[in-house]
Amino acid sequence: MADRRRPITGAQIKDGTITSTDISGSIISGQSLISTVDTSNDHLLILDATDGALKKVAPTNLGIGGGGGGGSDDTFAMTFRAVVTDTMYNNKYYVKQFWNTDTYGGNSNSRITDTDLATRNWLWIYGYHSAGIVPVDCTLTAYAASGVKWNNGNDANANFYIWKAAAPSNQTHAGDNGSNSIITSFEIDANSDDTFKNTGTVSSGNSFTAGDVVFFAFKAATATTSQADHYMHIALNFTAS
Repeated sequence: MADRRRPITGAQIKDGTITSTDISGSIISGQSLISTVDTSNDHLLILDATDGALKKVAPTNLGIGGGGGGGSDDTFAMTFRAVVTDTMYNNKYYVKQFWNTDTYGGNSNSRITDTDLATRNWLWIYGYHSAGIVPVDCTLTAYAASGVKWNNGNDANANFYIWKAAAPSNQTHAGDNGSNSIITSFEIDANSDDTFKNTGTVSSGNSFTAGDVVFFAFKAATATTSQADHYMHIALNFTAS
């Protein structure tokens, strides 16, 4: 088959009359790849729609990062409801349990000591109403929580804890004792019958493997008991690894 390509002239580039028969596919496929973009010296040639002229532009001005792809990471959010309706002390964790009802706990709360919660992995984790399975390897980067402190007229503050429970290896099983750790915590500084909001970022101890559990608990902030009910929602922001 005859090669019907012809020399490309400057006039063709200017008036846009270049056709597919003028260009070989190897003009792209035959070139070597830039493995790392030098954002100071590498440039792309584009058409500026404001005046119809060809101009050079730095890759970063087009949102292209040094890795050759988009500059953003894959992020996702998980949202939860967390409730406690019990007199809390500062030596135990609290949360409303759900295994005696199909909804959010009836009037039953659970109490567990610090040591037990760090090593326990049964109903406290997989039977927890305020818990979720992380779907991919990722890191927790930020949280936002809001809610209401209600009833009993007690203004003593409570602390809220975000925990991680390490799941067994894929297609294996493990004993009852888990390896659970606190990712971060914050103090709910509100008077009775007040609404509240807490936001923050997380930068350490925040990595998750697909299948790990994120769960939550409350505790009195000081030795003074916190008797008010707490009803809140919390959103967690993750970046996929």
